[in-house]
Amino acid sequence: MTPVCSVHEGAASTGACARCGRFMCSACVDGRRAGWCASCAGRAEARLEVSSRAKLVLLLAVLGVLVFPAAAVSWWLGRSMTQVLEADEPLLEGARWLQGAALLLWSVGVLLWIGQR
Repeated sequence: MTPVCSVHEGAASTGACARCGRFMCSACVDGRRAGWCASCAGRAEARLEVSSRAKLVLLLAVLGVLVFPAAAVSWWLGRSMTQVLEADEPLLEGARWLQGAALLLWSVGVLLWIGQR
């Protein structure tokens, strides 16, 4: 027997929500949170969880002030994020400022170094 969606009676289930375990059809799958139903993804506590990728982007941006490759990798990772959660936005915004400042400082440093030669 094929499981059916817990919301849409008669619709075949494509899987179960990773958070609540209810069966869901393709219409119930939320695009913001892979594996979650739209009901769970819409809850306030779901919007508070920061992704590990956003944390990594911010950490690399901070390290980028001291080490140039970290700033470049942080910039690249931040731009390549395809799925951004609502809670990721403040961290990514801070990382963008740090990335810009670090890349600017490194550029000025390189130009000053070249000018002294």
